[in-house]
Amino acid sequence: MSLSSFVRSASGLLKNTSRLVSCQATQKRTYGVMDLYPDKRPDVSSKRDDLSYNLLPIGERGNSLIFKKKMATMFRFQDIDNDGFITWADMEKSVVDLSRLGGLNKKEMNDFRECAEYQWHYFFDLKGSAGLKDALTFDMYLEAMQEIVNIPEVDQRGNFDTYIAPYFFKAIDLDDDGSISAREYALLFKAHGQPEGEAFRAFNSIDVDTDGLVQYDEYVLASLEYMFSEDYSQPIKMLYGSLVDYKDKEKTE
Repeated sequence: MSLSSFVRSASGLLKNTSRLVSCQATQKRTYGVMDLYPDKRPDVSSKRDDLSYNLLPIGERGNSLIFKKKMATMFRFQDIDNDGFITWADMEKSVVDLSRLGGLNKKEMNDFRECAEYQWHYFFDLKGSAGLKDALTFDMYLEAMQEIVNIPEVDQRGNFDTYIAPYFFKAIDLDDDGSISAREYALLFKAHGQPEGEAFRAFNSIDVDTDGLVQYDEYVLASLEYMFSEDYSQPIKMLYGSLVDYKDKEKTE
């Protein structure tokens, strides 16, 4: 990554962080799942710290083939209408569908949507110029993700685990017991138009103790590891389904 790209990315993230943390629903979830499951207090912060010891240094992340394959897979997951672009409409549809399929009430769904919109600005305003009307190609998406994982601000302020994960988890935790089963996890894939079989393979990759259930802190760590780890041996690479057979243009040209 060039110095100019790094500075531009840092500037954009710092600008948009103020928007994200000002979101009322985000402020309520500073500690993630605590107020959704007030009797459960998973130690997510220590798991984030444990993960950080195994990451590449800032400035060296996001260039490996496994990272690019994971981002291509996540792009496929988020491109709900399969038109080759990720749009706010894709993101909003996933929020609405998941809320309806799962266990979110109207207020929780509205909070979920609000924070999803702030996260859209936080991450993707770096690459677009039209706000909610932006349409991101995979190349734009990959470049944004490569820049994001190299910005200290992301590590310091948190991202998926703090702002969005509680809503995903709550929506698919149908019996509200603080854990999710493979059948519940399949709802997440259904809301994104992905095959059920992929959901079960993905679930097995995060059910590290093979007890048939995934706790909130396991889910958070899996989400963080998927985004930041570049260790191909880790099964968590299946979090969003089988990896896309991405060909690295820089390696093949």
